[in-house]
Amino acid sequence: GEPLGRNAEGTRLLLIGDSIFASPSSRYGNEMCDTLTQLGWNVAVEAEAGSFVNFGQKVLRNRFDEGWDAVVVFLGTNFDGNAANYETRLRDVVETVWPLPVLLLTTGTFRSEQADVNEVIWAVRDSYDHVTVLDWSTILETGGLLSDDGVHLNRNGRKVIATAVGRALQFAPTDQPGTCLDSRFRDDSKVKDAMPSADEPAADAPAESEPPPVDPAAETTLP
Repeated sequence: GEPLGRNAEGTRLLLIGDSIFASPSSRYGNEMCDTLTQLGWNVAVEAEAGSFVNFGQKVLRNRFDEGWDAVVVFLGTNFDGNAANYETRLRDVVETVWPLPVLLLTTGTFRSEQADVNEVIWAVRDSYDHVTVLDWSTILETGGLLSDDGVHLNRNGRKVIATAVGRALQFAPTDQPGTCLDSRFRDDSKVKDAMPSADEPAADAPAESEPPPVDPAAETTLP
């Protein structure tokens, strides 16, 4: 598809995500901001480990009125198995930011339920002209991007995901370098053991966060 930068009217970029976006944020390696500011974007990364899709709605309630020009969303690593609820909430995120260009990322298929998540993401893309998809799931097939838990990014993975997002966005409509904007959502305590250390992230399963109520028997945890 056409890079988002050609459809954005300005340079303010909001990224919303879970641990996969938290690890390359400013409180760890800062790969995302370092990469995207070189393309002219003014970048805010709002990502917390353990976040479910409703985190996207929470961030938008808090920050959307500040004025943005494009939005990138990676939410789906933490999934309660309710695809209908996931789709409803993801569509709400996409419709809230309309007509801004939106980039959605597919998730890794570290468990069978993630195929349901990715199916919804592609369906949402097909429903809205302002949505494009970065197929992160396919990029992961090259290997060497994840920590030992098979879910979270290692150092190489953090560099690659920032580069992949940059290629999907390409240049912001400006001749000036961008800046890193402050983030308000910085609590990774739900899965702190999985977040990057000074060297590599430790292996740990994503913890449950604040999903809508579900039958505890239906909750999935990783080995």
